[in-house]
Amino acid sequence: MKLMTMPSPDVLVKLAGIFYVLIDYLMGIDKKKTIDVSDLSDKDISVLNHMADTLTTLEESSTDCLLTICLNN
Repeated sequence: MKLMTMPSPDVLVKLAGIFYVLIDYLMGIDKKKTIDVSDLSDKDISVLNHMADTLTTLEESSTDCLLTICLNN
């Protein structure tokens, strides 16, 4: 039988920093992902928030279509 160990808090902090996620996400507690917006303007952050809100209400086929449009521009 394999023993499973948990990484130390210091390792969790370092991993969270590397992957730009919360420690809760690494541990499977929180499924939310984060995006580093520290270099964006308030207006750009507002646009991203609006886009995220819109994407959560769209069906997958509509999301795929929107992604295709964005990637081709």
